[in-house]
Amino acid sequence: MNDTKKHRGIVFKISHPDIDDNCYIGQTLQSLSARWATLKTNAKKWKKNPEKSFKLSRLYKAIIDHGPDQMKIVELEGHEHSSKDELVKILKEREAHFINVNNSLKKGWNNLSKKETEKKRKYI
Repeated sequence: MNDTKKHRGIVFKISHPDIDDNCYIGQTLQSLSARWATLKTNAKKWKKNPEKSFKLSRLYKAIIDHGPDQMKIVELEGHEHSSKDELVKILKEREAHFINVNNSLKKGWNNLSKKETEKKRKYI
């Protein structure tokens, strides 16, 4: 019997019940609870030194400003694949889809990376 290991990943959304149209879309290979714990811990670290993490700074600021206990994290999609690399490609594609659908780069808490921001500035 050939048991191929399946890798699991999740596309998720973080929002606040009292704030319409603002959200963060992400993806992870961790469990949702483990990823949320990491994001909350990193938000506390970011507050002490905001220059360290540009990519998630809008999300970290939202977590600090609104309080992590007030935020809601939900799974949008779960995916499995025998290839971890292929799973990551799928998750990135689906994350981009949900970022677009939720307009979370302009109206939400998603950021472009420093590298992506610099690329965009070259063409402006």
